[in-house]
Amino acid sequence: MLEGNEISALEDFTTATELLEDITSSLSGEQYTTASAVLPLYMKIKNNLQNKDEDSSLLKSIKSEILESLNKNESHPMSSNLQLSTLCDPRFGLNFIESPEEVKKLAVAKMRNIYTTQKTSNPDNFENIKTRTKEQNKKGLAKFFDVFGSNSNSESTRNPSQEAQ
Repeated sequence: MLEGNEISALEDFTTATELLEDITSSLSGEQYTTASAVLPLYMKIKNNLQNKDEDSSLLKSIKSEILESLNKNESHPMSSNLQLSTLCDPRFGLNFIESPEEVKKLAVAKMRNIYTTQKTSNPDNFENIKTRTKEQNKKGLAKFFDVFGSNSNSESTRNPSQEAQ
């Protein structure tokens, strides 16, 4: 039979790990789990493990040990990828990112790098993509006429104002 202090210790351990168990159960039941959910869940766990005045000394110790273990992973190289995936997820955006300005700069730098790499690695294909995109964006009669003279077609478009002169 367990004694009072042992029961109290088990209750403290259960209190400290309850959220971890809930998150683990939820994620394992998902069809797929996205990387963008990692940081928000991590922040929720960290907030839940903050010591409270009413916590026993054992519970505070358990929470501190778990937090210490979690904090070891904060500087992991994968951290920036997790931040970017969280930023791109409309459910989370910048809400769960500790340094939003840094992540914004990182996202812009990565986009510029991709743009530059694509443009320099295959410039002909890059120009074709730009042209196709412009043509695909035209709606209605704009698909057939180039009013502003930027169409690359060799066909000349009849302009009534020029004929009147």
